[in-house]
Amino acid sequence: MKMFAAAAVMMVAGSAMGTIVLSEDFEGGAIPAGWTIVDNEGTGMVYDIMSPSTMDGSAFMLGFDSDAAGVIDYDTEAWTPVMDLSGYSSATLDYDGDYENLANLDFFDVDVSYDGGATWTNLVSYNDDMGIFHDTLAFNGGSATTVLRFHYYDPSRTGDWDWHSFVDNVVVDAVPAPGTLALLGLGGLAIRRRR
Repeated sequence: MKMFAAAAVMMVAGSAMGTIVLSEDFEGGAIPAGWTIVDNEGTGMVYDIMSPSTMDGSAFMLGFDSDAAGVIDYDTEAWTPVMDLSGYSSATLDYDGDYENLANLDFFDVDVSYDGGATWTNLVSYNDDMGIFHDTLAFNGGSATTVLRFHYYDPSRTGDWDWHSFVDNVVVDAVPAPGTLALLGLGGLAIRRRR
């Protein structure tokens, strides 16, 4: 019986090591519910669902192809839904990307907001060809209004011809605050003491 209780505590503790807060592969074929697309230039050139995915051959991905759009100004953002990370100490964002840059004129940034999108902190900024890549970015937990954004833009505002920014397989994994893990240990001790 002691072995069973110990195994049960280990299973619960193991599952508490990380919690998938968001998982999106865009296979629904449309902008997912809760996601926000922003057009900072007002040109209608924004992130959208594209097919097929250049990263893994799946049917759909999130992307903007400024090469196909032609010579036009653009500044587009894709925001995740608001995530409640108040019970978590930290989190990671994993995603697949495909970013190509023409003449180092455009940028692909990933940012986090802890206040629902009022202010942003940059996690990474690319301005060189990355090709197809996988990224894992760490950020803080603790906020009930956490939002991540993928931001593709050309700050030169010269209407030049750039390339593309694609995103797929977005996963946010959060780690519980240390007190949460301690409570799991106390729960295991209580189970053992009752025997």
